[in-house]
Amino acid sequence: MFSRKVFLAFYVLMLQALSTANENTSTNACMTTETSTDAKTSTYTTDVKTSTYTTDVKTSTYTTDTTDVKTSTYTTDTTDVETSTYLTSTAPMTTTRMNSNNSVNLEDNETEDQASFNYRGMDAGYTDLSLDIGDSYESSVIPYCEGSDKVTVTIDMVIRQLINLDEPEQILVLSAWMRWGWFDCNLVWNVTDYNGTNKIILPIESVWMPDISLYESVAEEFFGLLDYRAIIHSDGTVRYTFPTKLETFCQLDVSRFPFDSQICTLTFGSWVHNGFEIDVTSLVSKVDLSQTKENAEWSITKGEIVRHEVIYGCCPEPYPDVTVYVYMKRKPTGYVINIIIPSMLVTSIAILGFILPVDSGEKIGLQLTVMLTISVFQMLVAEKLPPSADVEPLISTFLKFTLVLSGGSTLMQVLVLNVYYKGHSKMPKTVKYYILQPLSVLTLVPIPGMKNHICKSKPDTQLVKLFHGMTGRKSPSNDITMEPNDPDLWMYLSVILDRLGFGLFVLILISGTAHIFVRMNTE
Repeated sequence: MFSRKVFLAFYVLMLQALSTANENTSTNACMTTETSTDAKTSTYTTDVKTSTYTTDVKTSTYTTDTTDVKTSTYTTDTTDVETSTYLTSTAPMTTTRMNSNNSVNLEDNETEDQASFNYRGMDAGYTDLSLDIGDSYESSVIPYCEGSDKVTVTIDMVIRQLINLDEPEQILVLSAWMRWGWFDCNLVWNVTDYNGTNKIILPIESVWMPDISLYESVAEEFFGLLDYRAIIHSDGTVRYTFPTKLETFCQLDVSRFPFDSQICTLTFGSWVHNGFEIDVTSLVSKVDLSQTKENAEWSITKGEIVRHEVIYGCCPEPYPDVTVYVYMKRKPTGYVINIIIPSMLVTSIAILGFILPVDSGEKIGLQLTVMLTISVFQMLVAEKLPPSADVEPLISTFLKFTLVLSGGSTLMQVLVLNVYYKGHSKMPKTVKYYILQPLSVLTLVPIPGMKNHICKSKPDTQLVKLFHGMTGRKSPSNDITMEPNDPDLWMYLSVILDRLGFGLFVLILISGTAHIFVRMNTE
């Protein structure tokens, strides 16, 4: 009995000693790392991937130094199994890595069949081709190819919209799509070497591009030239299509304004390379106008593309270019309604100045108003057109013509007023018999009581009575054949001058206007 108690006491002491040793070992550890993760058991086969998941698995690793590693497994109870099992097959494992640039690399026994999958329309052959081009291609050097001593560049254009034609500055602004193409022997590849890839799209900065310039450009840059991508085919053909805005100088001929048509030229060519290095041409002879939008003032009727070779004074080599001729026709309706018709109506009002009686006091005022109005129309036209000393628009000629005609009618009215109020002076016989009498016959104004040495006719008694009634003078009915006095003769002469001026004004206005508009339609 005594020995059993001694044995139990000895057993308890041994357990306490072991417990104390374990605590000391845990306390004196220099580096302690504890990780707790949920283990996933994965099985990789050639075509099938199977994953098996276990629960409540905790693994703790205690490291005292770089050499002593102790691994302990803790369980929640005696029934939980805490193990991780990785099932592998004898077949090699294949992994796929996606790079940051969306390119695909295959590792660990990759095969051609496994590389044929697509990612957003791109495949491994496409990616390998872009990498090879980027590694071995020099985009800053002109591609000189065997069997060809120069690079041929094709230039075609689609006119999208006529944005503006600044006539005073003579600047044309077009929205267009440029279509360029050339052959680059350094961009030829075998389609079968790159998984059937027969074309690739790259930024234009990645490939060589000809230095095509617009010779008549007034802009600081060629808009959109370096902002888009080129299509490169396996045979070395490069197609570059990009939208742009062209600002170019255009010499205008406004002689038939507003019934004019204009031809603007756009010349494209290499700025540095001559014709022995770069040749420019066009695939078609017409500009594509199928996508052109209508302009409010101009309509583009057609566009032609012509190739030229020019030898400049600086250099003996030829410099080829492609010249685009843009034919435009103005829509004159707005100018006819707002300028031509109002100016003609205002000019016609000047005729009323010859009908107004002298006593109204508005004859000269009306003519001056007409002159000022025509001057306003002339200023409107001058602001619209470029200042040129070589060519004058016919509409400006018409306005100047009407302005001069109105000035002449004003002078005529001044003469009429001067004659009308010369009653205090005696009319010379020369004026009476060689001016007054012939003009009275010409203008159908008979002068009662005056012997007509040119045409023997009886005076119109009714006209005599009417005239004396208007002037406030009494004329006895039995004495209508008496020759009128000098004040009456001066008034008769003023009426004759009014009629004469009226006839001349209408005749000159009709003939001059007809002549100007005939020139507008024939030139």
